[in-house]
Amino acid sequence: MLLVGQIGTVLLSLRLLGSFRLSNHLDQEITLRRRKVRALLAYLATQPNEQHARETLMGLLWSDRDAQHARQSLNNALMHIRKVGAEHGVALLTSNRETVSLVNGAIDTDIIAFQNLRTEQPEQAAALYTGPFLNGLSIPDETFDEWLLSTRAALHNAACGVLRDAAEAAAREGDLETAIAMLSRALECDPLLEDVHRRLMQLHHQSGNRTAALRQYEICADILLRELQIK
Repeated sequence: MLLVGQIGTVLLSLRLLGSFRLSNHLDQEITLRRRKVRALLAYLATQPNEQHARETLMGLLWSDRDAQHARQSLNNALMHIRKVGAEHGVALLTSNRETVSLVNGAIDTDIIAFQNLRTEQPEQAAALYTGPFLNGLSIPDETFDEWLLSTRAALHNAACGVLRDAAEAAAREGDLETAIAMLSRALECDPLLEDVHRRLMQLHHQSGNRTAALRQYEICADILLRELQIK
């Protein structure tokens, strides 16, 4: 993933689909040890064109602290993000006394690429979805947790749709192997997608693999029986 920075070179990229990973132009990982710094950068990166009120950011990650200490914690986290950017030759943030935002184009983020590709190039978008949004990142703050879970669910649903679209595009081209692989990935995201099980049965049958089609039926029936208690 590439970023064109302010000095015209590839600088930083941020992966949010799957585990958080910030890296430089050599794909070397940049470690942000504090979870709330990672969470703050992720939040700003998902909405790179917005001006975020400092009060909102304080409530998102430091709602358990009084206003003075929450503001200081936010300032410290922003200072850390600025320092990381400066070490790699790019200004990541713009801010004033009231708002903070990520500099437009300052960092390349997989979630933005995913959103841009999902309609016209679903197979490329599918390749970017390597796991749940911010997988493994947990912050003990109810407001952040609500945002994290809702964003994760929305991207999960979008990924399932992208994988379906990519599968159908491949099937129209006669590439049944790719279509089957895409739908298998969709089931890894959500094993309860009954329509995907049915489509996989059809594709296996179409490809001449009757055994795989029957096996897919058995898998579907077993999952529905166990998870939904359907008899």
